[in-house]
Amino acid sequence: MKGLVLVTGDEALKAEAADYFSSLGYGLSNEMPVERSPAWTLAADLGMLAPLAAGLPNQDLAKHFGQVVALVDRGGFHARLQAARLGATGFLERPLAAADIFALMEDRAPVSADDPIKVLIVDDDPIAARVTGRQMELAGMRVVTVEEPCRVLDSMRSFQPDLAVVDLYMPQCSGTELAQVIRQMSSFDTLPIVFLSSEAELAAQMNAVSTGGDDFVAKGTPAALIIPLIRSRAERMRRLRRHLRTDGMTGLLTHTAFQQAVDEALAAQRPACVALLDLDGFRAINASHGHPVGDAVIKTLARLLRHRTRPDDRAGRFGGEEFGLILPATSSGEAAVVVETVRAAFAGLSHAAPDGRFAATLSAGLAEARPAEDAETLIARAFAALVHAKEQGRDRLVIAP
Repeated sequence: MKGLVLVTGDEALKAEAADYFSSLGYGLSNEMPVERSPAWTLAADLGMLAPLAAGLPNQDLAKHFGQVVALVDRGGFHARLQAARLGATGFLERPLAAADIFALMEDRAPVSADDPIKVLIVDDDPIAARVTGRQMELAGMRVVTVEEPCRVLDSMRSFQPDLAVVDLYMPQCSGTELAQVIRQMSSFDTLPIVFLSSEAELAAQMNAVSTGGDDFVAKGTPAALIIPLIRSRAERMRRLRRHLRTDGMTGLLTHTAFQQAVDEALAAQRPACVALLDLDGFRAINASHGHPVGDAVIKTLARLLRHRTRPDDRAGRFGGEEFGLILPATSSGEAAVVVETVRAAFAGLSHAAPDGRFAATLSAGLAEARPAEDAETLIARAFAALVHAKEQGRDRLVIAP
């Protein structure tokens, strides 16, 4: 279970965080765990970081937690430097809300073991490929190896790697030629390519990189040097891919990406559902509390859709305050349970505003795909159900017949 250890003298923030994090399915504690907790984040007042570190067996907060966030009254270079020296990777200034801590945690979360980095290795030498692949597997990465360059494109389409490690010298096709072929495909134009070779001449390395590669690693380089390079470039690729397909404010799929995901769910020819969710009275929220508060409410609902749904469900921002949820391989009855969980959790939250806290609700329409139904028709039926939910009094789910 993921969670937050919050050590602060701000009692109001503690109370708010208890509600906010529990609604998102996260644990929350105000006590330091004795055991190492890499799935947990520590957020603490800057003045508390040193005493907290002193109480640990290794006296290293950065090694004890997945992330460390310093909470300060006023920022500045010296405060940030002090926080960095104490192992903090995050830095938040007051006034702040529980949502601010969660947003920072989510943005800088390390790669999950449930979603390992995917590396494609292209090498005509099976022994060398096995050695390279084993190094990465031991580091928790998922590896697919291809010995024949002509099979690379099919493997890339099915595997969707985060990075490719390509042997520079292969008899059928050189690594630089293969990189140029890969770059011809718009979907893999930004894929990091690391060349692997015994080549030691600087000129040859520069030529290899200039023809479509991103880096050059000599064969025999210790794993301790290769793995950080691979991880860094792959994680950057994931962030770029996420930015291209997701809405900047919410981190959910864009309208276009959401519709593509519906097409993919229907192509599987299994039961699938689509739900559309809309914030009730959102214009009134903006009018009463201001647009920044309205944006915070939208972000909170987006987090619920990410963290209170199932791993295979996909959420998107369908419009301004309207969201979509794809539930693949799911009947309408099963889907209704998921949507109701989100609706009830959202209704139970309170949101911060300059003039106090307030609650908000959402309405939802759900439709199960009919045989041979296309995405446009399925979404239209879900929208009609959403309209009925609004007409029936809001704060409810309506399932399309």
